[in-house]
Amino acid sequence: MPSNQRVDVVVIGGGPAGTACAIALAKTGYSVAVLERSRYEKIRVGETLAPAARVLLSQLGVWDHFQSDGHIPSPGIISAWGSPERYENDFIFNPYGCGWHLDRRRFDAMLALAAQKTGVSIHLSTRVVTCTRQPFGCWWIEAMHESLPIRFQANFLVEATGRTHSLTGKPATKKIVYDKLMGVIKLLKVNSPTLESDYYTLVEASEEGWWYSAVLPDNNLVVAYMTDADLLPKGHVLLADFWKKCLQKAPHTLSRVQLCSWSSSLVCVGASSYRRNCVADAQWLAIGDAASAFDPLSSQGIYKALQSGIAAAKVINESQNGCQDSLDKYTQEVEKNFTNYLHTRVEYYKQERRWTDSVFWQRRQVLTVR
Repeated sequence: MPSNQRVDVVVIGGGPAGTACAIALAKTGYSVAVLERSRYEKIRVGETLAPAARVLLSQLGVWDHFQSDGHIPSPGIISAWGSPERYENDFIFNPYGCGWHLDRRRFDAMLALAAQKTGVSIHLSTRVVTCTRQPFGCWWIEAMHESLPIRFQANFLVEATGRTHSLTGKPATKKIVYDKLMGVIKLLKVNSPTLESDYYTLVEASEEGWWYSAVLPDNNLVVAYMTDADLLPKGHVLLADFWKKCLQKAPHTLSRVQLCSWSSSLVCVGASSYRRNCVADAQWLAIGDAASAFDPLSSQGIYKALQSGIAAAKVINESQNGCQDSLDKYTQEVEKNFTNYLHTRVEYYKQERRWTDSVFWQRRQVLTVR
């Protein structure tokens, strides 16, 4: 027989958005269960933390733990964008200090542990099977913990599933996608003391995309080529050759790669910009990338996830205490933030004018609002 648990809120997804929401809810007195498919054992993409995230981590009570966890402080961003020359954007005058390059597995696991210490019930290796809204308002969530069935009853359901598929049984929604951006990513082992101490994020534009690289903890260099899925060749061998060929046209990134040894195969990760047409309904809402996702160029992924989770906890508390329009206001805020992001994205991509015939750049230099 499946075991049953009764909680106020079930959060599906144990990434930064889900655990931030769970911590904020637990601090307000709610009983919360987080259901996470993994055990934080695999490499996770998204390594850059903006300086302003310090405020959010402090709100969650994990700033001191974060500082002692071996992540690398980053003094700023070096860009070759709109020009072949590099220019620096330092964080020296940022009121929140430096940015950070993360070990994402360690970071996400730290937040889950902090949630557990706050009283949240964390369920790893747990896959959701169905979510069913009952006529009297609560949710039944059926899941599998490894090979064992487990069932939850909750007053409120939070979807924090990132870019993965949406859940069955909750309100029907549609993902409105604005581009086909894909990251082709490789993790390299740093062999040079010079590169080991180069903690700047490097962003370099090229003819049909752009490059991102950063030194991570444990002397790893992450290198990502960002382009559209329909501009990539099919098949791993062709893709690897294509990646190396494009790298030869990105001299600043190439100079970093040449100081490393090849230690992993390529991984392709979806990075499109999108929003959901519905992000909240009675007793349910979506947060983080489950609600909307930005271009990685913004370097706002983790910050946005933390901010979204904390904001959602406040909305849930308000809605459960009789303020029914709080869910409508949450929806409006998500839509407004996404529209503002689209305008900012166009302005940034319009700064690059070297390849006027490039399909990749043409697609991003005109505003599209749907």
